[in-house]
Amino acid sequence: MPTHYCPQCWQEVSPEQAVCGACGATLHETNRDLVQRYIDALRHREPTLASLACTMLAELQDLRAVPPLLALIQSRPAYEVTCAAAESLAQLGDPAAIPVLWALMQDSNAMIPGRVAALRALTHFDAGTARAALAWAATCERPALRDEAEDYFTQTQVQAASRSPSPGQNRQKG
Repeated sequence: MPTHYCPQCWQEVSPEQAVCGACGATLHETNRDLVQRYIDALRHREPTLASLACTMLAELQDLRAVPPLLALIQSRPAYEVTCAAAESLAQLGDPAAIPVLWALMQDSNAMIPGRVAALRALTHFDAGTARAALAWAATCERPALRDEAEDYFTQTQVQAASRSPSPGQNRQKG
């Protein structure tokens, strides 16, 4: 069950509460559902709270969040918000995010943490997208992106090796 927060002050609240104990805001507005409240919070002036809204939208797994998250990334907010939005888009898994994430990853004017977050997010989509993003990053001018691609390849090889049977495991006992 998702954690609930006051849409005004972002104090954690119980789903049963009608009014926020911290600021007095009405919590159960009939004209806005929870997803819409978190979408509205994507533009919060405090980056940590906007990032939290990204995370909550991913947790709710509602695809209505995809267009606002894409618009948020394209508006180039603080890097921590960009990273949270990219991660949330990966968790939501809508292929509509791929072109925006790809553009962010390749944008030499974007902050490096945001570009790395876009690369990581792209590895969560289909294998072709992941391979293409990693291949691009492996030859990128930025060491952070090259290192991320190398780390991903290394981690994937270690995981594959741990799933492979050892040479003696396939033999039947006679």
